[in-house]
Amino acid sequence: VRLWAVYGFLLCPEELSQPGAVELLVAVLRGMYVLPVYADYSILPHTEFEAEAKVVARWIAKKEDAKRFPGLIRESRLAAFRHAPAARASARASLCTKLSLLLSHALDSPTSLASRLPTLVATLQLTRAEVEWWVSHAGAAPKEVPLREREALDRSLFDPATVQALLRYACLLRRLVLREAPVVASSAGTRLSVARLHVLEELLSQLPREKAALPPRAELLLSELPVHLAAAAAPDAQLQGLRLNVLRLVYELSAAPCAALLRRAEALRQLLPELHRLSLLSSAIDQPQRLVDEACDLSPLFASEAKFMQAVYAGALSARPSDCVALLELACAGGVRRPLVDECLGRLSGRFSELLSQTLAALSSRRSGSLGSVAPPGAEASMQAALPKLCALAAALDQSPP
Repeated sequence: VRLWAVYGFLLCPEELSQPGAVELLVAVLRGMYVLPVYADYSILPHTEFEAEAKVVARWIAKKEDAKRFPGLIRESRLAAFRHAPAARASARASLCTKLSLLLSHALDSPTSLASRLPTLVATLQLTRAEVEWWVSHAGAAPKEVPLREREALDRSLFDPATVQALLRYACLLRRLVLREAPVVASSAGTRLSVARLHVLEELLSQLPREKAALPPRAELLLSELPVHLAAAAAPDAQLQGLRLNVLRLVYELSAAPCAALLRRAEALRQLLPELHRLSLLSSAIDQPQRLVDEACDLSPLFASEAKFMQAVYAGALSARPSDCVALLELACAGGVRRPLVDECLGRLSGRFSELLSQTLAALSSRRSGSLGSVAPPGAEASMQAALPKLCALAAALDQSPP
């Protein structure tokens, strides 16, 4: 949402004349100093808003606001560079904890995946957003930021280890949802046809007057929803129609004629998030792979081969080679080009051979009694260091799809 706010003001800068628009833009720009556009191409958003006074005057009608605008942009750039990296590093660490808990609960009780699906998808989407922020900002330092600020930046805030952990958890959760798809679909179907149907009927029972005031199309869509939900538990249910009706209904309720009704009726406002839940649960029934693939789409990371290969993948090869399997799985699911996958597989094969050789060399050394021999540069210090990585990598390869 924050990115789209900036995109919108870049495309229609005259909207900055609207009440609160400048404050909204400045608040958003305090959280970023690079704006991704497509794949690994990005721009500096603050620079895009730096214009001559006469241009700013065309954007912002009030003279006082137009005069303050350049200073606000400069201040927000400096604030973003100073504070955003630490805030986003903290967010990535919190997401690692959240994903770990979700994975633990899902492994203990796969049937709970359906009830936790909204939280799971939202957390995966946040993970994607944090990884995309890291991709666009790692190594970036706008020249407009004072040199002393650029030199004082803590580079450890961009450590790829947390990104690596986020991708590992995302891959494991994706794999679990796909493996337990029949269980998730059955549980989601039951929830739609029983629990969510009951919630929907309760909300509709509180809207007799509001329903009568709705546009005819919206009233018809509302009346058909319970019928769709009641059929959700049927074997091989196809729920594209339900999702299309939800989309149409959200459009109708968001249109200008319904604005007054939304402000007046609490139950009608509660209906909007409920419609989102219904759409999400229905996707878990007949489109589970599309659901998790969209939530785990990390194409900006894989498009930036330098940051992926030299930072994330290289770090995983060295510290935790088993994570390379998760990275490759997400890359293949995202349609990464074949040469990059082949290169990753080649480096992973080399690392596997290296760990195996180090383990065998350490074992041979113990058998011959030369425990004090010096390992070659770059080698693992001991068999205790190499063997766990080798076993974890072998286990990850065994559990991964072809």
